[in-house]
Amino acid sequence: IIGPVYSHNLARVASYARDLNIPVVSPVPLYSNEALVNNPNLFLSNSSLTLAIAQKKLARKLSEYYDHNFVLIHSDTTGSGNDVNRFKNLLLTELSYRMPFEDIKFKEMQFYSRSRFGNDSINRLSHSLSDHNKNIIIIASEESPVISETIEDIHGLSRKFDIKVFGYPVMRDIDNLDPGYFFD
Repeated sequence: IIGPVYSHNLARVASYARDLNIPVVSPVPLYSNEALVNNPNLFLSNSSLTLAIAQKKLARKLSEYYDHNFVLIHSDTTGSGNDVNRFKNLLLTELSYRMPFEDIKFKEMQFYSRSRFGNDSINRLSHSLSDHNKNIIIIASEESPVISETIEDIHGLSRKFDIKVFGYPVMRDIDNLDPGYFFD
């Protein structure tokens, strides 16, 4: 199967084809590499926009807010994932160009689902935020549940804290949230 063009449709076709052991070729770059996970029959004819490029641009943009309190949220359970560590190092490097490393306000949090830990996730996030400084929350995940649940938590905390939220390009494709959450 060659196609379809849009990532959300490709994920559906690839899932169906995987069960039948049919190779699928994506003819265009993908916004998200999520469809590639655990699918050895899915191939890209063009290399997709790599996460590394997005991370470099995001780290450079985030360094403009060097005097803010940073909270990096990721779903890497071991804390040793290449993507998370690469991004964290890029961000800290960019920030250290703007201010001494020891003055950087940076916290890292692993995402825990509310269904697993109740309100612990929002409480942990609340304790990571500053009510004296502006806060930058970075959602370093391409997983829809992580992004959705984190955005909902942030929306609730945005009444008490000054927060800006950043994430990977896949965040634009989240469609199971009230658009008001993003605007707020």
